[in-house]
Amino acid sequence: MTEQSSDGEQRRPGIIGLCCACLCLTALCPLICCCSATDSAVNKAQGKRWDGKQRKWVVDDLAEDREYIEGLSADDEDIFNTKREYVPPMSEATKGMAAKVAETKYYDSLGVSPDAPQSSIKRAYYVQARKYHPDRNQTPEAAEKFKDVGEAYQVLSDEKLRSQYDKMGEKGLSGDRTEVSADGVDPALIFAMIFGSDAFIGIVGRLAMVSMTMAGDPKETGVDAEKLQEVEKRRVCRLAVALASKVQPYVEGRIESTMIAWEAEAQRLVEASYGESILNTVGTSYRLVGTQYLASWGKAQKAQYAETSRNLGAMKKTMKAANQMKGKEGEAQLPAYLEVMWQVTSLDISSTIHEVVVKVIKDKSASPEDRKARAEAIVALGEVYESVKSKDPKQRAMSARGIFQNAAEAAMEETMKNSKDSQATVD
Repeated sequence: MTEQSSDGEQRRPGIIGLCCACLCLTALCPLICCCSATDSAVNKAQGKRWDGKQRKWVVDDLAEDREYIEGLSADDEDIFNTKREYVPPMSEATKGMAAKVAETKYYDSLGVSPDAPQSSIKRAYYVQARKYHPDRNQTPEAAEKFKDVGEAYQVLSDEKLRSQYDKMGEKGLSGDRTEVSADGVDPALIFAMIFGSDAFIGIVGRLAMVSMTMAGDPKETGVDAEKLQEVEKRRVCRLAVALASKVQPYVEGRIESTMIAWEAEAQRLVEASYGESILNTVGTSYRLVGTQYLASWGKAQKAQYAETSRNLGAMKKTMKAANQMKGKEGEAQLPAYLEVMWQVTSLDISSTIHEVVVKVIKDKSASPEDRKARAEAIVALGEVYESVKSKDPKQRAMSARGIFQNAAEAAMEETMKNSKDSQATVD
């Protein structure tokens, strides 16, 4: 999927375009099968189910899934190759560009060349920001590096500031960086504030939106749509294996002690940044999907309808917010933009959890009795996650959109702080 830029260059659409077009549809994939009724009946008779992530009929076997993920890089480094600093080939044009800029400090901080396109700058920033985020790396060196890459990104992601920096270096920026407004805060900066922590990585995995940001331009990174689909497949398999392990004590009859452990985990996670909204979203998905495979026909249909309605509602909100962005700029666009981001994130979490739960419950390597017990355990776990509330009144007061608004404000504060610190240094 590409779009035409003003200079005629083919490029991928912005992240909102990708999210609305791809992730919203993905949320309904578990409920959509583009096959004939006869084909569906044949596959179901063979013990297969429709996998919404892989878009094909599959047989779930966690024994095979464990073996599959054991030999893979835990962070998908074999696909994203983010640990290697991005150093593009030094073509004659690149050498000429490097000679023309006043200084390369910010480019060096992100590990890109002076002629790097915005897609490379954005990817480099996101990778570096997650690497040095305070929630992941608490060393003094990391804190300083996190500040440096944030400042570098703030300048290089703005074409006007980047042009001034290329001509005059840091001394040409002191006036501009004190006048940062909402339209100067890129989504990547918000992502770093919200998803810099790994607190929920074992529950929701790496969000699809984050994977797309890390993928960057496929022409540069080689991470195309097929590889992103492989990343999503790995995500579901890892989460399914982890969920099966988490509910195993419950399956074995240690219900009371397991519930106590789950409640303690929930109380810890709910106090993490944006924990209540994320946990509640996961909990509802666990309960609704688990009920579809556990309850009587009537209750199962009701749960399926509730899940579908929730996804459709989120899609409608996404499209409505996207339409509200049209014709607006800067701060006027931000509320609707943040709404789109949250709804897309919620849809991604819900669709992924659906696949994870079904994989655990339909695992052919487990006995029918264990599969039923797993469903009961998942519903119970869902109720714990769904009902947990933060003790922080500020977090409890935050709406779904509010968590993103809060993150945007945090990103803004960090941006302005870096700008003022840099100006003081220059002065």
